[in-house]
Amino acid sequence: MKLKKSNHFLPLSPSRLLIFEHEIILIDDGSTDNTVYKLRAHAPGQFATRHTQPKLRADNGQSSRYRSCVPVTSHRTRNPVASQTSLANRKINPKKLLKTLLQILVTGAALYLVLIKNDIGKIFAIIQSANPWYLLLSLLFFNISKLINAVRLNRFFKVIGIELSTIYSLKLYYLGMFYNLFLPGGIGGDGYKVYVLQKNHGVKMINVFHAVFWDRVSGIIALIFLSLILLQPSNFALQLPQFVPYAWILFIAIYPLALILNKLFYKQFIGVFTITSIESMLVQVSQVISAFFILKAISQNAHIADYLAIFLISTVATILPAFAFGGLGAREWTSSHMLNYIHLDANTGVALSLIFFVISAISSLPGILTRINHEKSVPEIPESLQ
Repeated sequence: MKLKKSNHFLPLSPSRLLIFEHEIILIDDGSTDNTVYKLRAHAPGQFATRHTQPKLRADNGQSSRYRSCVPVTSHRTRNPVASQTSLANRKINPKKLLKTLLQILVTGAALYLVLIKNDIGKIFAIIQSANPWYLLLSLLFFNISKLINAVRLNRFFKVIGIELSTIYSLKLYYLGMFYNLFLPGGIGGDGYKVYVLQKNHGVKMINVFHAVFWDRVSGIIALIFLSLILLQPSNFALQLPQFVPYAWILFIAIYPLALILNKLFYKQFIGVFTITSIESMLVQVSQVISAFFILKAISQNAHIADYLAIFLISTVATILPAFAFGGLGAREWTSSHMLNYIHLDANTGVALSLIFFVISAISSLPGILTRINHEKSVPEIPESLQ
């Protein structure tokens, strides 16, 4: 189907149709300004379109906001052979492929450097001797943190006008977590959520992106805040006392600065700043408890504050886009170097990181194994009109 626009035709393939009783609304996703057309009954078998530009010439010669379009009389269905052919003809983006290969290379190099600088046998011996009951508690608190995280993200979505049920938002969050871990260099979990919600709810993509992005930022702020708390009683404070005052200054200033940043760039989320900040703190506390039970599982009862502080700091490193598989390699490399700096057993820190990654991977499996029916606030297009 094509719309006549001026002296040329506008293809409707990248567009969305909203079907109502007496009207069809078309949103042209292929245009730069998301042009909206309204198609109303103009004559039998024909529609007239209302364009966003004013005073277009209609067929009857009168000044109007309507312009004729080609008749819509036949009900055409998709050609499955043509669809398969178009998919087969899609070319692999060499830049994305190169990015993926580089991420896998960096991840592999980081893990290799960590393992050759530490005792591989001791690391796996520590993992094998872990108490499974403590690991179950770690798994429980890790998923509690993810449940709170999903609730926080859903709160940001409500601000931009996306209403999701609790069950669906949880399923979508866990599916995104799976993609973050197992899709190196691809769209990733956050990108997938942005795409699906923009497509199914008719919200501008930039608004969905802002919600997902600020959700991430609020989590990082809580992560840094809690790291500064745990660093105070650690060996870092003893070995680097000159930096302690700066740590206290950052500790006091971080949330006021976050509030200022929120007011300057993300005013739409200022109404949920307090509650989402509390939820972000609960997320990080739950993950610290999860890491604590891993330490208990591997019988590490000394220097708990040091290991937990380094665990949180190394979590920040997993955000770097240079690493694949949810930051695998980044946490292990950071933990190893920081523990060696304060003369603690790096093998224990690497074992903690690897076990935590396995718990993350196991927890993400329901995201891909559970059937998910995407909720939509945009009416479906009948198959016969696609």
